[in-house]
Amino acid sequence: MPRPRTLVGGFASLVRACICLALALLPIGCYARSAAGSEGGFTIVDSIVLHDATRHRDIPLKIYAPANGNAVPLLIFSHGFGSNKDGYVYLAQAWAAAGYAVIVPTHLGGDRAALLAKGYGAVLSGEAVSAGQLQDNARDISFIIASLDNIARLAPQLAGVIDPKRIGVAGHSMGAGTVMVLDGATLPGLTATVSDPRVLAFIAISPQGMASSADAHRWDGVARPTFTIYGSNDIGAQGQPPTWRQDPFDRMPPSDKYNLIVEGANHFSFADKPESAVIAELVSRGQTRDIGEIHDEVARATLLFWNAYLENDDGAKAALEKLATEKK
Repeated sequence: MPRPRTLVGGFASLVRACICLALALLPIGCYARSAAGSEGGFTIVDSIVLHDATRHRDIPLKIYAPANGNAVPLLIFSHGFGSNKDGYVYLAQAWAAAGYAVIVPTHLGGDRAALLAKGYGAVLSGEAVSAGQLQDNARDISFIIASLDNIARLAPQLAGVIDPKRIGVAGHSMGAGTVMVLDGATLPGLTATVSDPRVLAFIAISPQGMASSADAHRWDGVARPTFTIYGSNDIGAQGQPPTWRQDPFDRMPPSDKYNLIVEGANHFSFADKPESAVIAELVSRGQTRDIGEIHDEVARATLLFWNAYLENDDGAKAALEKLATEKK
């Protein structure tokens, strides 16, 4: 029996307040870094913009890579609506420090410029996770995978670093929707898919659940290792309860599927902590744990999954099975 849906009326006003203040107080590029640099045992390349001529679409990239890496797995992270390649630094750095190469693209139409142009209405209406936007995002990621040789030419320090046969894709919110369609879920409201067979494993943080009973079989085609994560206070954009985010896990086929509920986390807990104290206070409503603790838990849990499925680490898989709910 489907879980009951309850609306949380205060969520819309919270999102409105957060976005309006973000637009007013946070300048574009406040998280920008230099074109290239090194820190914490990894290198950052922030100067590459791919161009998909077929779609007339630019894809700016930020790349984190182990300083002395050789044929390491690649993780591509798809950001949430209103973010860009400069977001989710805590995860990218944790993964790079653990020996993975990480690419964070900017998805045009779902980035900070789109937030400035469209405002909070795109979130509340569902436009941010429309079939068209998710398809564009997914094709961005497929184009990145097809462009790995070109990336190495544009950034010679990355030559030989990435193993193109060991790729994982993760994302948050809108990015989680992108992850699911790459993983074999159908596009929202359609029967079409944009799955990419070159990706071996997937992590969806705060994925969207069913919009209606018509979505009951959207996730039937999710056959590869998949880890869904959401917060105990992770309310949906239209006020859906946090358990709504478990729909993909509940409805995808079993085998190598995991779900983790992060206690005390709200929807914004999985993004970087805002530099503005005012914004940080607003987005922490419903968050009952320190965001640093939440970030540490998410980094540890996701690394267990990546190590299990991209490094064939049996110890990591055993630890993951103890930490998360496994669908057998």
